[in-house]
Amino acid sequence: WLPIIIFVFAAGVEVSQYFNIVGLLGLSDISFFRILIGTTFDIKDIICYGVGCVILQILEILIRKKFKVSI
Repeated sequence: WLPIIIFVFAAGVEVSQYFNIVGLLGLSDISFFRILIGTTFDIKDIICYGVGCVILQILEILIRKKFKVSI
């Protein structure tokens, strides 16, 4: 489940950037929040998060098969 949770969180952050959540919350003057949340939406970021999560899921499956671990 971890790769799915990571992807949903990362995509949620990207969507919040699309809707300019930093500006809507009135935090655009505070550089900490601009850096933490981000200010620029890019669909390529979501694609990269998705690819990374797929790779993580594949590695998890391979490791479970190799060590015969069941959760």
